[in-house]
Amino acid sequence: PLTKRRLVMNNENPLCRVNPETIRYFIRENELKAWWVAEQIGIHKTTLRRWLSGRIKRAHEGNVIILAGILNTDFNRLTLAE
Repeated sequence: PLTKRRLVMNNENPLCRVNPETIRYFIRENELKAWWVAEQIGIHKTTLRRWLSGRIKRAHEGNVIILAGILNTDFNRLTLAE
């Protein structure tokens, strides 16, 4: 059941490549705390930390859209081409 749920989520919310350097820049530029940003997105702070370190290379598109809103920037600036 959990696997099917994840498959449905992935189809509805595709993955995209995140740009860790740009995300770090905008978090600093907006003087935000990473833990707070993660909380606003609805992800664990460790997940955000892994995005920022490059350990996780892809994120759900919906989460990056939320992140772009928090950071007052465009979705495309936070992602990399496939």
